[in-house]
Amino acid sequence: MIYKENSIIDTKSSIILIIDDNATNIEVLVGTLKTYGFETITARNGCMGIKRAKFSKPDLILLDIKMPEMDGYEVCEQLKSDEQTKNIPVIFISALNEAFSKVKAFGVGGVDYIIKPFQEEEVLARIRVHLILQSQKQQLYTQNKKLIELSKEKNEFLSIAAHDLKNPLNVVFGSLQLMEMTIEPENFSNKEKIMDYAQIMYSSVELMLELINRLLDVNSIETGKLKLNLQNNDILSMLRFVVGGYSQRAKDKDITIHLTPNGNEYIAYSD
Repeated sequence: MIYKENSIIDTKSSIILIIDDNATNIEVLVGTLKTYGFETITARNGCMGIKRAKFSKPDLILLDIKMPEMDGYEVCEQLKSDEQTKNIPVIFISALNEAFSKVKAFGVGGVDYIIKPFQEEEVLARIRVHLILQSQKQQLYTQNKKLIELSKEKNEFLSIAAHDLKNPLNVVFGSLQLMEMTIEPENFSNKEKIMDYAQIMYSSVELMLELINRLLDVNSIETGKLKLNLQNNDILSMLRFVVGGYSQRAKDKDITIHLTPNGNEYIAYSD
């Protein structure tokens, strides 16, 4: 097991692909890695290594440089140019100790370079480091993806809320127009209708305030701090209010809204 802050990498679930044409090197590496719980896959040449990388999706690749037909540099370049394998970390293992070889290895996409004859502790330490880094990259990718999704959901929510805010404003505006038509100079015989319109506007303003408060709750929702007060509520009056708020707009568009309750109440477990 490899431990890191707030998480654990289980080496038993980590797959290491070894690409090397030397059977002895493969045997030594497989024996060492299996002792520490790694699962290993092997390939004796570059072409086979690329195929097995695409098929098995290993967590890390140990790659020899000097191989016939296709050397390690070319293998790494092909791996890094393929969407299926480009994010798999590649550690070069080679007897070449020149600076040029190391620079070229990093230039084609390698993350590390181990010189033969290698030390068991060094190989294990470098593998562990890059598995941890790869895990952290994956966590960051997942978190960023979730943040993007949350941002998209928030934008959709704000768009819906802004649209919903327009509805009660339209009700207020329509009621004001009706009041203006109802009130005649020196004639206040329609006080009851005026009071009805005023009540509709009052209710619509209350709804707008409620919607604004919900917008302010967006941050609390995203951070998980919003506390719900769930209980059985009769939502029939709310349904009637919503239908009433849309009735004038529906009428203007020749749409008829029907609300036909089956009883005197609609109970819903809600906040």
